[in-house]
Amino acid sequence: MLCAACGADTDAAPCGSCGADPKLDDRYQLDRVLGQGAQGTTFAATGPDGAVAVKELPVGRGADPGQLVRLQREAVILGQLTHPAIPRLRETFFSGAGRARCLYVVQDQVEGVDLERWIDGHRTSEAEVVAILLELCDVLG
Repeated sequence: MLCAACGADTDAAPCGSCGADPKLDDRYQLDRVLGQGAQGTTFAATGPDGAVAVKELPVGRGADPGQLVRLQREAVILGQLTHPAIPRLRETFFSGAGRARCLYVVQDQVEGVDLERWIDGHRTSEAEVVAILLELCDVLG
């Protein structure tokens, strides 16, 4: 598991590197990094109710002031969406202080291949593109 406090790979609690409880918010065991982007990091995690995806979005001191407002608005909208193709929002919460303060978004974990990996080396037919677009239209509707 990855320590939520220092990011080290650890097998025990407390963390062998920093001595902190490795679980995020005393509930979520961060198993591995699923992806990293411009806004933050997404982890595959295990929570009290099983497998989840945890998005870590830094909002600490020095962050864009409007960023927190946008992220909170996105979380509220995500919580209102119900569709089989959209992972269910379980909760959002803040953790950390100062520069290390983050907003965490916890959703159902969906197994599969991420879009970047799928596209890489995959030639898509016109019929497949149309089928994908129709599915997306259903979700967006």
